[in-house]
Amino acid sequence: RVCDRMSFAILIFGHIATAIALPVSGDNNKTGHNIDCTNDYDASMFCHFEAQNCTEYNLTLQRKNTFGATVVEHCILKQCDIGRCCCSVQMILVIGETHSATVWKGGESTESKIISVTDSIKPRTPTIISVNESNGNFQVMWKKNMEGYFSETLTARLTYHKKGDTKMVTELFKPSTVNGLNYYEILGRHLEPSTTYVVSVESYTDWSDRYSDRSEEWEFTTPVPPNALLLAIIISLSIAAVIISGAIYGCYVKLKTKWWDAVAKCPNPKLLIMHPSEQEVLKPLPPIISSICVVPFVPDDSKPW
Repeated sequence: RVCDRMSFAILIFGHIATAIALPVSGDNNKTGHNIDCTNDYDASMFCHFEAQNCTEYNLTLQRKNTFGATVVEHCILKQCDIGRCCCSVQMILVIGETHSATVWKGGESTESKIISVTDSIKPRTPTIISVNESNGNFQVMWKKNMEGYFSETLTARLTYHKKGDTKMVTELFKPSTVNGLNYYEILGRHLEPSTTYVVSVESYTDWSDRYSDRSEEWEFTTPVPPNALLLAIIISLSIAAVIISGAIYGCYVKLKTKWWDAVAKCPNPKLLIMHPSEQEVLKPLPPIISSICVVPFVPDDSKPW
């Protein structure tokens, strides 16, 4: 009986050890490659995992079709970054379905992960079309690169900052649509004049709580304010006036010096003797007196009139 009890105890401890060892082994295996897959809610599934040499691995996506049959998709791997393998595969995506992503090495499974189509939706990367100024504000136009009802459910995250600066301003909003493009206006009062900014956009879906990749950045430059331009003109004219006045004064001094040198060498210095004369303006002339002789008139009675 003692042997039976010992055998039973060993058996119990063996089961306990096995139960403890299996989850630990599973956790290590689960975190070995860090598999992750996303889809674009259209017809593409994208997967990646961590590995140094992608040629040693294979990746399959397995699902059940509507008839219950197993469908296996093979994803062709490529090195997309240092220590990272990536692949994409075209497939039928149905909301609510799940796929089993498995990494293989040498014919043996090294890691598996269940991928939910709904939870793995990642919007496509948007594309900025233009950034134009209007009444001091800047209108950003972009394409979501998504179609249908799902596109209408997307919100946007717009980020802008000064070029070369790490301090960013982020806006979360439901974008408006103008001529088939998404639209957002950055207010000019939030920007500094005569400064270059960089803007980018991301799409977000609450179906999977995922953001798209960030769009390519677009640069735009704010204009110089009118007052600053007027002030610059005034300062420039003032500086020009000072320079011109200085040049004129310099020419005057140079000509004066040259003239005095010429006078000092004059052969007839008497010409330089000048006596100021008293100027008489509107001085009356002295009266002119002439002598007059008056002869009295004596009538002659002998002559008739």
